[in-house]
Amino acid sequence: MVTVHEGESQIKIVHIPWDYCGQDWSSLPDCVSGYKGLRLLALQLAPEAFASTYEWESGFTADTWKGRLLNPLANIFVAVHNEHSHDELCKRWVAMISMLGPQPAGTKSISASTSPWDSLASDKSSNAVDDPVRAIWHFHLNTLFTLPAARRRGLGCELIRHAIAHVQQKARQNMALSVRISVIVDSCNLSTKALYEKCGFRVTGETAIPTASTGQGTISNGDNYPSPGRTGLTMEQEIGLA
Repeated sequence: MVTVHEGESQIKIVHIPWDYCGQDWSSLPDCVSGYKGLRLLALQLAPEAFASTYEWESGFTADTWKGRLLNPLANIFVAVHNEHSHDELCKRWVAMISMLGPQPAGTKSISASTSPWDSLASDKSSNAVDDPVRAIWHFHLNTLFTLPAARRRGLGCELIRHAIAHVQQKARQNMALSVRISVIVDSCNLSTKALYEKCGFRVTGETAIPTASTGQGTISNGDNYPSPGRTGLTMEQEIGLA
């Protein structure tokens, strides 16, 4: 858990559900509810920024939301304002990001045609856990979202950097030589592209972004852009650990 000072207020970056639950798993239902609520709110407030849809994900079962939160290959972080603030906004989670991985051994690139959650749910994902000692660990950033009222405060960069630091430490503990982190950003979304460039990412390729008719596309700017005919930019950063 990290505290970011913002004027007189404080913002905590929390790794859910682990930082909340600790040894007391009675808090897990609240974490699942909070994660589901912010994700669905993101789909409602910014439907143009996702290939998935509110209609699709609002039908997910409780086990689906819980499974995502507890997936050992999913590291989900939220930004939470000081709980003692009298501002109603500060009593809610205001931003979130997911770092998925390490991706299955042999993963060299990402595509906007499939969901990154699918690879984590497949049998191949077990390779990432059963064979942790690899030269390069590949992670994929997903679901970067900040509530409109909490934007322009640097939360996006803080979440990205915090997520990267977390997986760097995990990879270093398993004797990896480097980590590669990738994300897909819509080519028309210049502000998000600039955000990732500020955090050390560079464009390495392009990928076609599918429509969201089934809510099953992969991500861009943290998730998917549903508009047909869009081009996604693959952005990557590789960090040496030696």
